[in-house]
Amino acid sequence: MNFLRKLIRKLLSNQDSFEYKEFERNEKCYCESGKKYKQCHLPVLNKKGKLALHETNLSTGEKRVRIYSVRKYKGLSTRMKTSLRGVDVQATNVALNDHNNLQDIYRN
Repeated sequence: MNFLRKLIRKLLSNQDSFEYKEFERNEKCYCESGKKYKQCHLPVLNKKGKLALHETNLSTGEKRVRIYSVRKYKGLSTRMKTSLRGVDVQATNVALNDHNNLQDIYRN
C-alpha cells in the first residue's frame, strides 16, 4: 500500500509544469534579426520538421524559446506501424520509388 502511494505521488509530481505557445508567422524572429519569423527561420524549420515555441515555466514564470520536432509536439507520427525489418522497409521504399517513377514516365 505504501508503494502505491509513493507511485501515485511520483506520477502526479511529474506533470508538465510548462505552457507552450507556437510562434506566430508575423512575430519578430527569435534570433533577433529584426525580420519576421516567416521570412527568417520558419522555412528552415519547416524543412526539418521542427517548430519554434514560447515555453513558459508555470512555477517560476521564466520564458524562453524552444525548438521542438513537430511530431513530438503535436503527437503525430508519420511512420507506418509495421512489423517489417529495416531491410524489408528499404526494399519496399525502392519498389515504391520505381513504381512512382514509372507512373511519371507514362503520364508524360
